[in-house]
Amino acid sequence: MLVDLVAAAGRESIGYAEAAGLLRSWTVVVDAAGGRASAAVAVLPPDPGRHRGYGAWWEREARTQPRAATLVERLVRIASSLPLVNTLQVSVAADDGARTQALESQGFEAAVPVWTMRHDALSRRAATLPGPLRVVGWDEAWTSSFKRAYDVAYADQRMVEAQTPSTWVGLIRDDALVNDVSVLAVDADSRVVGFVLAFAHGSGVELGPIGTVPRWRGNGVSSALLGDALRRCRELRLDPVTLTVDGESPTGAHEIYLRHGFAVTERLVAYRRALETEAWTGVR
Repeated sequence: MLVDLVAAAGRESIGYAEAAGLLRSWTVVVDAAGGRASAAVAVLPPDPGRHRGYGAWWEREARTQPRAATLVERLVRIASSLPLVNTLQVSVAADDGARTQALESQGFEAAVPVWTMRHDALSRRAATLPGPLRVVGWDEAWTSSFKRAYDVAYADQRMVEAQTPSTWVGLIRDDALVNDVSVLAVDADSRVVGFVLAFAHGSGVELGPIGTVPRWRGNGVSSALLGDALRRCRELRLDPVTLTVDGESPTGAHEIYLRHGFAVTERLVAYRRALETEAWTGVR
């Protein structure tokens, strides 16, 4: 029913394996009658040590603001019943007026524009790392130095919560991590100062996290690493190459990607709402 509903709702589709994964990881409530789902809402609880939950909803019939507001209200109730959730985030298409109004009517505020981007597989922008930096391929031996660089590089970003011990394990030991594409920039003291990690996604890869420590920003580090990663993708015939970025990144990351031949394929806006304290401290 969920696969059929998502397809009928438009804008996206999921397979049976994805639906099964959704049902395992998310708290899902489906409205159904006569074996046919009319709507569904879902909340993904945060990883241990984090406090932001993620919500989504689908509806079969034509979207109206009152109906959407009712579903958003249900999302809030579900998220508020889950332990450790103090914020709920829901992303909607930037041009979806009904959903935007529904979220705003339930106290959500726009937090960050989220762009999905895809490389054109043609552009080749060469860049060289400034001395004394050098490029190295990913290896778990770099894990500790990478973590330090990541924490510094991502301290001023708006999209992702800080890593925790459990999320670090999930990132570094993810079977989808493509070592032959992931690259690091290291200095003369063998400290990681920039990084581009790649993860298998269908027949291609998704790039990210991507970052440079503040001390080395403005020196072409991310451009050089991105160019090297894209070269490796071409050699391995990995396509498509995609990534997700803050559409108004304070570091100008989105501009770098545009210069390297990435085009925006989807524009979303992430909306967030703080939940009542009792909803995430465990106090009832």
